[in-house]
Amino acid sequence: MIIFFGFQSLAGIAFLGGRAAYEFLAIFVLGMVVYWMAVKAGDKYIKINKQFLAQERSDDFFIFCVSSISFLYFSLILIALVTAEKVALWEALRGATSFEIAQAREMLFRSRSDGRSLLYLSSILSSAFMPYVVMLCFIRQSKMAWPLFAVFALSLTLSLEKALILKALLPMFLLAANGYVPKRMLYIVPLLAIVNLVGMNQLARGSDNGASGGNISVSTIDVYYSSGDATVGDVNFNRRINLRQGGEMMTLRQHVLKYYPLRGKTGLGYLVNRMLWIPYITAYDWLKYFDEEMGRNYAMGSTSLLVSKLTGVEQFPMERNIFAYQFGLAPGQSAAANANFLVDGFINFGYIGVILLSGAIGFGVAFFKKQQNAAAVACLYFFLFQLSGGGFLGVLLGGGLLFFIFLVLVLRPSVVSEDLSGRR
Repeated sequence: MIIFFGFQSLAGIAFLGGRAAYEFLAIFVLGMVVYWMAVKAGDKYIKINKQFLAQERSDDFFIFCVSSISFLYFSLILIALVTAEKVALWEALRGATSFEIAQAREMLFRSRSDGRSLLYLSSILSSAFMPYVVMLCFIRQSKMAWPLFAVFALSLTLSLEKALILKALLPMFLLAANGYVPKRMLYIVPLLAIVNLVGMNQLARGSDNGASGGNISVSTIDVYYSSGDATVGDVNFNRRINLRQGGEMMTLRQHVLKYYPLRGKTGLGYLVNRMLWIPYITAYDWLKYFDEEMGRNYAMGSTSLLVSKLTGVEQFPMERNIFAYQFGLAPGQSAAANANFLVDGFINFGYIGVILLSGAIGFGVAFFKKQQNAAAVACLYFFLFQLSGGGFLGVLLGGGLLFFIFLVLVLRPSVVSEDLSGRR
């Protein structure tokens, strides 16, 4: 959270200003203090009784679980590939434009008639089940571990969604750091992550270098940072674009400077901007939208599909609205701009929401530490990563955190994990 939002919150006050910048800093500091206090309190007071710890299972039960989960996941991926009209990775490799690749990304799950159920099931399996059973295979030193890891990682690249590969790589890095896989993976995993992220970013730009992919194309941004002039060729950076923020239409120059300040002249700069600036500016825009468009009326949970169904109110499409506020939406596009759990909690329930969610997550982390399960702790970090850029209920239900907790309480390597060196 500090890496994604700490320095950026100060930069936001210095360069963006306004109520949203100061409000985000207050939310961020409050949330982090409550989280830290909850973790410390949990470490001190949570007592894990034996009924909360599943006993070590037999090898037959372990093999059954791994085989069943793997078969279900890869069958789902195969069905999606066979029935999808287009697949983003194939489209990129055959030289499609950035807009065609963006359309293909939607076609794998989201834009099809059965997409919601397939998307939900795929998210549960790829986030909650597969990483955990793969890491258990490594801890148990199973022969299935490396082949299963390789095929699982490959399956996460099909949609060209950059963050998905972390579902496989982040737990692997943490197992290496704790001695459960060879130490060389500490260097190989970050290298694989960088190569994968840069490669997918390059592929997603398509044959037209991003010119058809959105309101502000990658090629236009390249021209701006290469020249710095107000007008280059057919591009006038002082012209107004069809995006209204702060009561007036933005200029192309304002948009580029607000959303791509770290872009620079290289493709790697684009990736750095995406990782280190977009999370903050999205949270900032949630608060600006809350001011400008919502009249500071709390959503009271209506941003969540589950809460809106339970309360009988119409779901408020906050994530879609924010993306349209930031970049516009092409016809048929279903993109979304997620904010971290602190801002999501504030938009729905104010500072009370920030305190309750931060405290709950802090106690949850303390609970997992007491489980003494290296595979579970390694996989937990991906859910914490998701929370840094998404709402609590979305990660708990749609992201699979609830199912992950259940699986951890049913299947574990042993009561106390032991690394390759024999350290307990």
